Amino acid sequence: MESVNTVASMDEPRSLAGFLQKNSKFFAAFLAAVLAAVVVFFIVNGLLSAGQKKKLTDMEALNERYEKLSDDLETGGAEVDALLADLQGFAASTSRYPGAKAYSLAGTIFAKQKRWADAENAFASSAKAGAKTHLYGPSLFNAAIAAEENGDAEKALDYFTRSLAAESAVFAARAQFSIGRLNEKTGNFEAARTAYRAVVDTYFDNANAYWTKLAQSRLLILEEEAAEGAAEVEAKE
Repeated sequence: MESVNTVASMDEPRSLAGFLQKNSKFFAAFLAAVLAAVVVFFIVNGLLSAGQKKKLTDMEALNERYEKLSDDLETGGAEVDALLADLQGFAASTSRYPGAKAYSLAGTIFAKQKRWADAENAFASSAKAGAKTHLYGPSLFNAAIAAEENGDAEKALDYFTRSLAAESAVFAARAQFSIGRLNEKTGNFEAARTAYRAVVDTYFDNANAYWTKLAQSRLLILEEEAAEGAAEVEAKE
C-alpha cells in the first residue's frame, strides 16, 4: 500500500526553491520582460504621473540588481542583504504592481535561502499589494509552498485555494492537485478525492496532463484503500 509520503515525492519538484531553480531562466526572463513592457507602455503613452513613472523606473532598477545577483541569491552576502532591505523598503512604501513585484522578488530570495516564514510573508504581501495584477495568483501559490515548507498545512491549503480564484491562474492544475495532496497528507481523504476529481474533470488539456495523471493515480489508490478498509471492517463483523 502506498504511503502518504510517496504522494509528496510524486509532486516533483515540490519545494519552491527547487521549482525556481529548475525554471529560473524562464521566470527571470518573463518577469523582466513584463516589467520592461509595463514601463515602456505607460511612459510612452503618457498614462502615468511623474511619481508613478519614478516608482516603475525604481522597480526596474531593483529588478536589474536582482538579475545581476542571481547566482548569489541562495548563499547571500552583503550585496544580497542590501538588495533585500531595499526591496522590502520599496515595497512597504509602494502599492499595486511595483510594490507587489518588489515583495515577490524578496520572497523568491527568501525561498532560495529556505527562510520559509519570511518567504510566506513576502509572497502574501505581494498578493495583497498586487490583488488586481497578474502577480496575484502566482504570489498566493508561492505563499502556499512556503507555508507548507514551514510546516503549516492549514495555511498552505488556504493559499492554494485562494490562488485558484485568480484570473488565468497559471498554476491552477498544480494548486488543485496540491489541495488534494495536503488533504490526503492530513487524513482528510474525502476532501482529497474531491480535489483530485476536480483536477481530472477540469484540467484535461495536454499542458496539464502531468497533474491529471497524478490525480487519476491517487484516486485509484485511495479507492483501493477505501475498499480494503471496508473489507477489513466487514470481516471483523
